[in-house]
Amino acid sequence: MPINQKKTYCKDNSFSERRKRYLLAKKKKRAKKRGIFLDSPPKRDLDILLDNYKKNHFDIAIKLGALITQSFPDHPVAWHILGASLLELGKMKEALLVNQKVVDLSPKDSNAHNNLGNSFKGVGRLHKAVSSYKKSISLDQNNATAHNNLANTLIQLNNYAEAEVHYKKAILLEPDYSEAHHNFGRLLSNLGRLDEAKVCFENAVTIDPTFARGHRMYSLIKHFEKKDEHYSRMQDIYRDQDTSDNQRCEICFALGKASEDLQDYEQAFKFLSEGNSLRKKALNYNIEQDFELFREIKSSYLKIKMSKLEIDQPMNSIKPIFIIGMPRSGTTLVEQIIACHSSVTGAGELTSAQSFGSSIARGVNNCGKNELMNFRQKYMKSLEKVSVNKSIVTDKMPLNFRYLGLISAAFPEAKIIHVKRHPGATCWANYKSFFPTRGLGYCYNLDDISSYYSLYKDLMAFWEEAFSERIYHLDYDLLTKNQDNETRRLIDYLDLEWEDECLAPENNTRVVETASNAQVRERVYRGSSQKWQMF
Repeated sequence: MPINQKKTYCKDNSFSERRKRYLLAKKKKRAKKRGIFLDSPPKRDLDILLDNYKKNHFDIAIKLGALITQSFPDHPVAWHILGASLLELGKMKEALLVNQKVVDLSPKDSNAHNNLGNSFKGVGRLHKAVSSYKKSISLDQNNATAHNNLANTLIQLNNYAEAEVHYKKAILLEPDYSEAHHNFGRLLSNLGRLDEAKVCFENAVTIDPTFARGHRMYSLIKHFEKKDEHYSRMQDIYRDQDTSDNQRCEICFALGKASEDLQDYEQAFKFLSEGNSLRKKALNYNIEQDFELFREIKSSYLKIKMSKLEIDQPMNSIKPIFIIGMPRSGTTLVEQIIACHSSVTGAGELTSAQSFGSSIARGVNNCGKNELMNFRQKYMKSLEKVSVNKSIVTDKMPLNFRYLGLISAAFPEAKIIHVKRHPGATCWANYKSFFPTRGLGYCYNLDDISSYYSLYKDLMAFWEEAFSERIYHLDYDLLTKNQDNETRRLIDYLDLEWEDECLAPENNTRVVETASNAQVRERVYRGSSQKWQMF
């Protein structure tokens, strides 16, 4: 500083002003601990934000929430509503960041940890989601929503026993919690405890008569013998002008199933046609995307074939069995039969092949031996998690038929079972099914189904020409007619010792999460492939 130049201080930097700021910060800190915020947005702004959230105007709530949190970054209420709105719109990555902020601001808020759990679950970090839900419950033992959400996540981690405990807890805390009754019903249905599942679904739709998804799930395991009160309630939802397209879609599928039970096939077809149209609209599906996918898969196979692996299979490693075919072609029954064997774990419909290998199979990523080995190792690691300490694991994702070129190159030791069924029966079973997943968009239009079935046949012929010796073809209708002979041939192909339990798949108590979970609890019967002719 030059001599004679005075050191000046602005007013805001005086000792008294600094002390005032220090005391104010201290006061704010104390107040925050008591849940009081001295720097709060205007109550009117928060009321508008909350009102838009309650009215399901989530886009508006997100914009308002972002503005408010910019001006008041330490106020948790706006952050909380912003995070909840992002969850509602499925913007999981953004929701994760926001809900982590909410937890930082309100570490003792049970609902904040619950929403953080939802965010972790949305991005696939299931173990972190479980931790968040358990933290939420530790802060509030009576948080029924957290118990329900924890149970949903535990099911994805194959922890069914603990999931059942938390569903029961949620229902005990809130007997009128229709969603928890429904979710518990789905678990019981997947476990084959169908009578108990019916009670849960009935409770769900009694508590909330407008619960369309609950009605659809109830209709799947119920046989309608007359147009009873349940049927009338579904009709009321269908006729209600205020019923949303999504609700009407699910009710149409439920009424279609009920009408088929009542042998009113014309009415059943009417409901199914409307339900399918609404579902296709919601998914915004175009068959051209599958034409392009199948073209990519066929054109990239030559490179994959040139890099195929040759593996000396270690004695203690897991051996995969791939069960493929069109959806609803009988793959669930076939897996149920194989999983009756003491050496086999039935893992159900795994998404691992698509998750780890789709970009290779389509030619988006390079495919050399290193890429194939990387795919193989990732897939095998996913099998280890569901193997239940058994040496053989089945993966019955039907649509893996698209990736047989990749599978044959990466798993030279794997067994591949192709399940075939009458085309009419297969296509009709697809059309009358509501699939929660978004990846089966072709199912909701008869022309699309016909086109997709042609794509499937053409691709299977392509694989047959490339490596016919690798594929075991199993005729579903022949299996139902000659169960003993066909089952013995199947077990022999798998190089397994014969076990009589394989002839009684209805006795297998494992979890089955597909649309066929009720049918596989019955004894194998013939004639199911003729039902489509009624339509």
